[in-house]
Amino acid sequence: MVNRDTTFLGRVTGRSLEDIQVYEGDIMVIDKSLKPQNRDLVVAVINGEFTAKFLHIDGKQILLRPASKRFNPIKVAEFDDFTIWGVVTRIIQDVKGRWSTSNS
Repeated sequence: MVNRDTTFLGRVTGRSLEDIQVYEGDIMVIDKSLKPQNRDLVVAVINGEFTAKFLHIDGKQILLRPASKRFNPIKVAEFDDFTIWGVVTRIIQDVKGRWSTSNS
């Protein structure tokens, strides 16, 4: 069920989620009312920068892990300005023409 008052859309930028077939320009459905759980895909703000990564909680340590091995995880330090903005619940993709050049 979608909570209309706390659900927002955000456009993907960057390449850190490509290994799970989430590409730049795709649209994330983000629910700010959900409590983030370990391993959720979240939208976080760290030191003023938005990022979409997988949340990994190990004791008191928080890591934001990309889906691509080409990028390093972000370790949230004690004095970082850090907020989890919301939990990604769906991805909307524009697939028209995405694979047409490779299938010719």
